[in-house]
Amino acid sequence: MPIIGTIASSYLQATGDFVSLASATGNGSSTSFLFSNIPQTYSHLQIRYWGKSTWAPGTISDVLTVRINEDTSQLYRVYSVYTGVGPSMNFSDTGTTQNKWGDNFLMLASNSPAYVGGVGVLDIYNYSSTTMKKSAKFVTADPADGYYNGNYWNLGFGSAQWNSNSAITQLRFMANGAFTSDSYVALYGIRT
Repeated sequence: MPIIGTIASSYLQATGDFVSLASATGNGSSTSFLFSNIPQTYSHLQIRYWGKSTWAPGTISDVLTVRINEDTSQLYRVYSVYTGVGPSMNFSDTGTTQNKWGDNFLMLASNSPAYVGGVGVLDIYNYSSTTMKKSAKFVTADPADGYYNGNYWNLGFGSAQWNSNSAITQLRFMANGAFTSDSYVALYGIRT
């Protein structure tokens, strides 16, 4: 499998040895990927993705959202900054409470060219701790310029929090549409 986000990863990653734990590829009909039974033997996790979906609203890109341990309570916050082109050239998210990490990881919809998708790297720290709230940092991008006439961004980065002391044993990745067959998500364990 190709390594996703190598440049972004080297700039914004946790340090240490990386071990491939799981990966998933779209099939054109599935709207989510679930990684379960995540081993608790690493210091941190890293997610790398290249994404595109069958969703085609005509005005905005799709997004990759993340849910932890199938928890739908309002324990998620994301603080992010985006820059790019379009009506929302510069945008920041103030960290409103959500029921998932959502609308922050950029993906493209199917009305963009076949070779164009969104890419991102997400590091989750101390994921196996049962005494610490979970925090993460991310960088994400998509080349949306020229494909949409509504709100969209090209580059985003920020931090995320899951306000729970529970160890992370499952991660679900979701889209508004189905993941195209060239979309994939890869999960790595990081030893420090």
